Amino acid sequence: MTQPNRRPGRPRDAELSDAIERAIVDIVTSGGASELSISGIVERAGTSRPAFYRRHPDLNAAILHVLQHRYPHVGTPDTGTLEGDLLVLQRAEIEMLNDPFFRRVLPHVMLAADDDEESRRYYVDHFVRPRRTQIGEVLAAAARRGEIPDEYDTNAVCDALIGLLLPVTMIPGGDTLGEDAVTRSVRVAMSIAREHAAA
Repeated sequence: MTQPNRRPGRPRDAELSDAIERAIVDIVTSGGASELSISGIVERAGTSRPAFYRRHPDLNAAILHVLQHRYPHVGTPDTGTLEGDLLVLQRAEIEMLNDPFFRRVLPHVMLAADDDEESRRYYVDHFVRPRRTQIGEVLAAAARRGEIPDEYDTNAVCDALIGLLLPVTMIPGGDTLGEDAVTRSVRVAMSIAREHAAA
C-alpha cells in the first residue's frame, strides 16, 4: 500500500508563526491595536495559547517581532553622494511610515516602550539604533568624500530625518507621505550635517 504524499511546503511551525503574524496585522489594520488580545490572535490564527507562548513571551513581544519581520532594514546604501544615500534611507522609512498597520500600532508600541524596560530595549536595539548606525555610516562616508566637515552631529541629522515625518503618522487620518516629504527631510538633514558640528 502506497503512503499518501506529504503536502509540500514549510514545516507546520513556520505556518503557525505566519498565521499568528497575519492575525496580528489583520486585527490591527481592521480595528486598531486596542483590539489586540492573545485570545483574539490565536482564534483568528486557528491555533492555541500554548502555541502562541512557544513563540512569544507576551503580546508586546509578538507585536515587536511582527514589526521587525515586516520592516527589515535595508543595507547601508553607497550611491556615491550623501544626498543619494539619505534618499534611499528615507524612501524605505516612508514606505514603513505609510503602512496602515504601522500607523495603527505605533502608539501602542510607544506606550509599551515607555512602560516596560524590555520592550524599550528591544525597540531601541532593533529599530532606533540600527537606523542611527546607518545614518552615521553614510555621514562618515560623506565626510571622507569631503561633502561635509569632519565634525558633524549625527544625532541632529537623525532627529531631523525622522522628526519631519513622524508627526504625520501619529495623527489619525494623517496624510500619506510622498516624495516631497523625502526630498524636504533630506534637504534639511544635509543642511544640518554641513553646518552643525558635533557638540
